[in-house]
Amino acid sequence: CFKEKSLFAVGGAWRNLARMHMHSIYYPLHIIHGYRMIGAPAITFLNAISDSNITQLEKMRGVSKKRIKGVPVSALILKTMLELGENKNIIFSAFGLREGCVYDRLSVEEQKQDPLIISCKKIASNSQRFTLTDSELEGWVLPLFTQIDLDDKRLLKAICILSDFAWVNHPSYRGEQAFLKVLRIPSVGLTHEDRVFMALAVLARYNGNINIPVAEHWRSTISTQRADLAVKIGVVIRLGLTLCAGLDGILKKIQLSKSQDGIEMTYPPELESINGYAISRRIEQLEKTFNCPVILRALDL
Repeated sequence: CFKEKSLFAVGGAWRNLARMHMHSIYYPLHIIHGYRMIGAPAITFLNAISDSNITQLEKMRGVSKKRIKGVPVSALILKTMLELGENKNIIFSAFGLREGCVYDRLSVEEQKQDPLIISCKKIASNSQRFTLTDSELEGWVLPLFTQIDLDDKRLLKAICILSDFAWVNHPSYRGEQAFLKVLRIPSVGLTHEDRVFMALAVLARYNGNINIPVAEHWRSTISTQRADLAVKIGVVIRLGLTLCAGLDGILKKIQLSKSQDGIEMTYPPELESINGYAISRRIEQLEKTFNCPVILRALDL
């Protein structure tokens, strides 16, 4: 029994069903890889498809004409697998046997690489303008998120890599454009929920919040706790980039930490300008987002 586990669907017949389901619920993100169908509603949908004739299927949006004859049987097989396995959901893969054969021919070192991180680094490298490294930024941000698991640390790393990739866009639209680009990032190794989480974090990095119309629908597709975490990550990154102005080495001199009194930020005397107007505004955003005070402490020499 595979109860409470995901069923991973690999193959063109399943991709066709995923596309049909997207169209049936007017799902706005037409990316098959990582698309998820919840168990019980999926069975209802697949049952309706398996009972449909060719004429009925031809009227449905998203169906592949090349695969239309096999659609009812495919739906019946997938429905039966779900019922027998009692899986909680189906997750679809955009890859198939051909991609598997290519992967099998990669070196061991290449197979160990994270496709999401590689994709983010490639995208960021095309618009890199600062000397600040993503690893330095990540190391500075992490102390405020010690409670997150390895999966979220991986997403946080990807968000840090993409923290400045949208600077080439007009300032008035950077947040919105960054949100949409991350949501639609041409990468694998992430679910649709991961896409939303990362997109909201990058939006908060640029805007200080996620209150724009284009993000309203997507905000509701993940839990409030997940959305809040994404905003917190984005706001901390926003502060970090303002503090260092994109220069490497500066964030290593400034430490963030949690305490019973709130968030403590310690810095050496030569960085006394940390109390400037622009940085004060970012700190106020941090206090509002975390709902606690930020205490600035200059280190004694």
